[in-house]
Amino acid sequence: MFISKGSRFYFLLYAVLSSFQQSWNVTAQSPPEYFHVDLLGATECSELEQVFGAPYVPVLTEAACQVAFTKTLSAAFGFTTYDGSVNLATKAPGCIIDLGTSHVAFNTASPGDPGSSGSSKVCQLQSSTNSGGDPHFIGFNQKTITYQGECTLILLESKGTTASGDDVTIHVRTTRKLDFSYISGVAMMIGDDVIEVKPNANLVINGIVVSNDDENSTTMSGFPFAITKAYKGSKNKIVSDTFDIGKDRMIDIQANIKRSMMFIRTNGIFPRETQGILGTPGKQELISRDGISLTADQDVNAYGESWQVKDTDVQLFQERLGPQYPEKCLYEDAPGAISQLRGGRRKLLAKKTITVEEATLACKDIVSSNKRKLCVEDTIAMGDLEVKDDPFYSSEE
Repeated sequence: MFISKGSRFYFLLYAVLSSFQQSWNVTAQSPPEYFHVDLLGATECSELEQVFGAPYVPVLTEAACQVAFTKTLSAAFGFTTYDGSVNLATKAPGCIIDLGTSHVAFNTASPGDPGSSGSSKVCQLQSSTNSGGDPHFIGFNQKTITYQGECTLILLESKGTTASGDDVTIHVRTTRKLDFSYISGVAMMIGDDVIEVKPNANLVINGIVVSNDDENSTTMSGFPFAITKAYKGSKNKIVSDTFDIGKDRMIDIQANIKRSMMFIRTNGIFPRETQGILGTPGKQELISRDGISLTADQDVNAYGESWQVKDTDVQLFQERLGPQYPEKCLYEDAPGAISQLRGGRRKLLAKKTITVEEATLACKDIVSSNKRKLCVEDTIAMGDLEVKDDPFYSSEE
C-alpha cells in the first residue's frame, strides 16, 4: 500500500501519540531521554520542561544525533538506520529528522522555517541533579529519594566526563542532628585533582586551602577546570563554588555557613555510564551498587547503604570520620526502619513547634512543587522558617 509523504507524517504522528498516551504518564514516569518537539505541538526544546518538569536542549553533535535516531527515535517512528543521504558535516549544528523521508540531518531551522518543511527538532534531556536539605537527592531521572543515614556516600562516579576526558567522582558526608540529617561535607576528584569543600566554605584543592577574601563573584584559574566563587543569601552566608568541567557540564557546591549544611547541583548531559546514589542518566529506575532496582515500596536505606564508600573505593576526604565501612551507616530510627520514596510526611513532622500552616506560608514562593513540599517538611523538621532560603529549595532546577 502506498502512503504519500504527507499522509505518512500524520499516520506516524497519530501512531506515536496514541502509543505515547497509552504508555506514558507524565506525572508518574521519568522524562524520556530524547523527544521530538512535534509530538506535543511544540517548536522549541525549552517548551518540553513545562510538560516533563525537566530541562531539554537540542541535540547538537553528529554522534548524538545518530544515537538519538538509531536508539530511540527509530523505535518510535519505525525507522531503521541513518542512510547517509545528507552530508552532516556541511550543516550547521542542530539535529532534525524528516518525518516524511526518514532522513536525519543537521539544521538550525525550527519546524516551519523556510527549508525545513516536514522536519522537527530532536531534544535531549539535560540531566540536572540536586542534593541537599534533610537530605534529599533528586537524581538524573528527576525522582527524589530522602536518605537519612549518617556515613560517607558515593554521589556519582563518571568516566571521561570533562573536556579533557578526565573522570569525575563526588563523595558526600552526611550527619545526623536531632530529628534530621544533612550533608556536612563534599569531596570531589576531577582527573588527578582532589577538591574538598568544607561546611565553613573553605575550598581545599590537593590539600591546600584556596583562599579568597573578596565577597563578590570571582573566577579562579590555574586548574584544568574553571571555578567561579560567589556569595549569596542574607549577609552572604551562602558560598557557592561552581566548577565548569567542559562539555557544557557544571558542578555547583554551596555551603550555608550559618547551618554548616552543604548543597550540590550538577547540570549538563553526563555519560550514560555514570552511577551513584543519583542514579544513571537515561535510566528510569534507581539501581543499587549490587544491581537491585529500587521501587517505591522498597527500603531506601538499603539502597543508600549500597553506595556507602568502601575501603576499596578511592578515599577523597582529608579526615576520615565515622562510621567508615565496614561499619554501617547510622540511623536515629530503630533497626529495620524504612525511609520512603518521596511520599507522605515523615513522623518527625509532628515533633516541631512550627506548624504546617506556618511552613507552607514560608515556602509558598518556591516554584517547583516537589521542592515546595520538601521545604515544608524540612522547615518543620529543622524548626527554622529560613530553610526556604537555602539553594536546594530556591533553585528552579
